[in-house]
This record gives sequence, C-alpha cells and structure tokens, in this order.
Amino acid sequence: MKKLKGFSENTLEGILKDIKTLNLSKYVSEAVQAIAHAVLDGKLRMGDIPTAVQVCSTLHQCYKDFAVDLVSSLGKCFDVAALVEEGISVQRQQQQLEKVQKEQQQQQAGQPAAAAATPAPSTDKVEKMVGRLKVVMRMLGELYVAGLYTDPSVLQKCIAQLVNCPKAKTAGSTVLLGIVSVANVFL
Repeated sequence: MKKLKGFSENTLEGILKDIKTLNLSKYVSEAVQAIAHAVLDGKLRMGDIPTAVQVCSTLHQCYKDFAVDLVSSLGKCFDVAALVEEGISVQRQQQQLEKVQKEQQQQQAGQPAAAAATPAPSTDKVEKMVGRLKVVMRMLGELYVAGLYTDPSVLQKCIAQLVNCPKAKTAGSTVLLGIVSVANVFL
C-alpha cells in the first residue's frame, strides 16, 4: 500500500506486477484510501494521472468494488463550497475522507454510522485548492473516460458545485477551463 501513496511512471511496472500477482482482496479499502490520499494531498501531479489511471484500471479489473469505492470517495470529498468558503485544509480533507471510508466500512459491517462533525475552518490559500480541484476533476474525468465508472452524475455534481459556489468564480473558471480543454479531445 505504501507504493500506492507515491507512485510515478518509474514505479508503474512494479506496482502493476504486484497487483496482478498478489491477492490484495483484503486490502481494497486501503488501496482506495491510499490513492484518494495521493490525489487529495497533492502528491499526485497532473503528469502522474495517466499512470494513476493505469493502476486504478488494473485494480478495477482484479477487484470489482475498487472503482466504485474510489469514485465515491473522490466525489464525496469534492465539496467546493466547504473548500472555498471555509478553507478546509488538506489535513481536514484527509480526516473527512477517513470518516467517510469508516462510515462505508461500518455500513458494510452492519454497524450504525457515527454522527458527522463539521470541520473547523482554516486559512488555506485558494490557489492550493484550485490545484487540488484540478487534479481531482482530471482524475475523475480520466477514470470516466477509461470506463472505470459509467455514471456521469459524479462529474456533473462536482461541476455543479463548482459553478454554484459564489466565492469560487475565479477558481472555478480555472478548473472548468482545464476540464473543457481536456474534454475537447473526446468531443
């Protein structure tokens, strides 16, 4: 799982070999968490997204729940209003992601979910958030194009949140411009 937190094109072959040869069925949720953290922490650069999509595709081929859980985690963490208006830091996003994943695990185990706590505001810069939003949106878009999920409502929800957030007009337009320039290839 450590390899999934910081992978690049150089480590791709080793990771793909490990995924194909090892039985990771007990660690699918940890794999989801590691990749989601890499995306949200800013450890995953735009140039690493094709590599990440290859890894995700291979994991999806081996473990059917992987893609559903990953898209769900990335989609739930994409709360533009909270990111921009409250300035939630990366650490708070990680806590939010971990809480969502714990709730999912508890629901799968039949346990009631714990009450959600509102994260405290912080003073992260909008530029950092824009960078993270670009990576999350690009990752979701690439996963959709690769066929890891077929329901465009996740992307639509993220775009709608971005467009409807009054304080994210400049940041939102920057992210949306990036999406449109990438999507133009597929139109």
